[in-house]
Amino acid sequence: MNNPIFQNTIEYFFFDLFLYSAIQKILHFSPFTRSVEGYQLLPRYLVVPLSIFIILSEIGVAGSFLSIPTQAGLFLALFLLISFSVAILVNLLRGKKTIDCGCFGHSKEAYSWMILLRNIILCGILVLLSFLPSTPRFPTFWERIFSFWIGTIFFVIFSGWNQIITNASQALLKKKMLYD
Repeated sequence: MNNPIFQNTIEYFFFDLFLYSAIQKILHFSPFTRSVEGYQLLPRYLVVPLSIFIILSEIGVAGSFLSIPTQAGLFLALFLLISFSVAILVNLLRGKKTIDCGCFGHSKEAYSWMILLRNIILCGILVLLSFLPSTPRFPTFWERIFSFWIGTIFFVIFSGWNQIITNASQALLKKKMLYD
């Protein structure tokens, strides 16, 4: 028997993740565009349009997870996470670790291999979600409410873990700057 609660919980987690990320980028648009520019992967005149595209894409992905998720929304989420991961990887390989990654708007989250690992784990979850068989029935109202709350709790736990990564990377950067 295929119960829709597991799948819906994962979908609500990604809804929370992408919506929170988009809202933070909207609220802190200027610092976010500076983060995008800091990657040094595009000409300066494309930074603002790309920043707007990223925000709109994240809102679209969040919306696709809130409504009935489609494979297109799932693949857009995967495309965004892979794109972000490649940009982070390129800068890590360049040796740049001192600028804000821009992952959740304006945070003090600097590049690190842990952020790359986090994105790879999120991509793996999306891939697993894409291979889940479709549920034989639509979830009941209470199953959707339960899934929403569990997905939100997972997001809060993820946010705490993400904050730990951020704090650890900041401490390492400060220590490195003391010895440079």
